[in-house]
Amino acid sequence: IMNDTIQPAGLTIGLEAGHGGDNLGAVGLSGLLEKDINLDLAKRVETLCTRYGIKIIQARPTDTVMSLSEKRQKIELNDPDIFISLHANASSTDKGYLGANGTSTYYHNPFWYDLARLVYQRLIELPIGHFGIVGSFNYKPIRMTARPAILVEQAFMSQAEDEEKIADPEFRQQMAEKILHGI
Repeated sequence: IMNDTIQPAGLTIGLEAGHGGDNLGAVGLSGLLEKDINLDLAKRVETLCTRYGIKIIQARPTDTVMSLSEKRQKIELNDPDIFISLHANASSTDKGYLGANGTSTYYHNPFWYDLARLVYQRLIELPIGHFGIVGSFNYKPIRMTARPAILVEQAFMSQAEDEEKIADPEFRQQMAEKILHGI
């Protein structure tokens, strides 16, 4: 799935599957739980990365509740080259939730814009809406680090078409491949 000229072996990536345990995250229209699809995507990214010699540090490797500080600390202690947080978006009814859709990436430090852009450009190759790239994003695990760090929002769980896509394991596999390509 990767171009032969790319040699990522030796790279270490920290992954955070957002939410976990009794912290469900967003709940989709069908009852799909964000914590479950985030963990599934993180495992899929890990499987792909290890094929190319990339070491993965999972902040939340199982369905357990962890504070943002605990996740950040685990990543910091393992000192990866890059950090990526994986989530699924949702919008409330008072903000026009039926219209909010698509994938997006977020960064806090302007130096990490290029990583957010590269991953986003790959994700929008999939048949999914374009929600955009958001800077100065105040999410503790990506804000409080000196390494390149971004957050990926797979799609909107509050939008029926988006939820249907991210509920599909094959679509999540394609997302994992695009995230790897972006890296």
